[in-house]
Amino acid sequence: MYRINLVVVFTFLTTLLYSQSYKATYEVKFKEGFSKEKMKKGLEKELDGKESQLYKKFIADAQPVQSILKFDNTQSFYQVKQTMKNDNNPNNIFSGFAGGERKYFQFKDEDLKYYVSEKFGNIYNVKYKSKKWKLTNQRKIVNGYPCQKAIINTSNGKKIIAWFSKELSFPFGPEKFNGLPGLIIKVIVEPFVFELIKLKKQENELDLNSAKDLISFEKYKNEIKKGMPGFFKEEQ
Repeated sequence: MYRINLVVVFTFLTTLLYSQSYKATYEVKFKEGFSKEKMKKGLEKELDGKESQLYKKFIADAQPVQSILKFDNTQSFYQVKQTMKNDNNPNNIFSGFAGGERKYFQFKDEDLKYYVSEKFGNIYNVKYKSKKWKLTNQRKIVNGYPCQKAIINTSNGKKIIAWFSKELSFPFGPEKFNGLPGLIIKVIVEPFVFELIKLKKQENELDLNSAKDLISFEKYKNEIKKGMPGFFKEEQ
């Protein structure tokens, strides 16, 4: 009887742990030390006068935004936090970089990742590929969490840096940044940064259903190009 009770208790605690859901809040902003003035001068060299002025206004008006990641042991949901402050400035470059109007889903057991995008009155469920991270031996404390550094060297010569914590053994993170052996605490994509500012347990279980009518990014891109030629550059 004693052994049976131990098994029941262990099973209960394991189920409780795996069914526990969390809500992570990230702030999306320019990385520390970034100079808006330096970026404006660079735009003056690369763009003509009218286009340069437009982009410089976007930079000047940029305000950090927050985004929300909800997850449990097997699934996650991410989106930019909807606030009046964000809605009043639809051209806020932070909001666009953080994911804009998209909603991101991940189902670990199904090896499924996709985002939902609404364009021209249509809703698209777009599959996306996992990023290939390279783990390093570099470690430090980030926002109170012991973290390890991972990097991605992109095709255009830039580097994406992520700091993740194995103490939080969830393979999730903001936007399309995930797939590491621990929750992502911070991601740097020059000159932007996602940074975890709050993590709390949720009372309710996370109840997500995966979409069935999924399309590839290439098909999505072709559909959007019909309505907005030249909309895409290097998006994936």
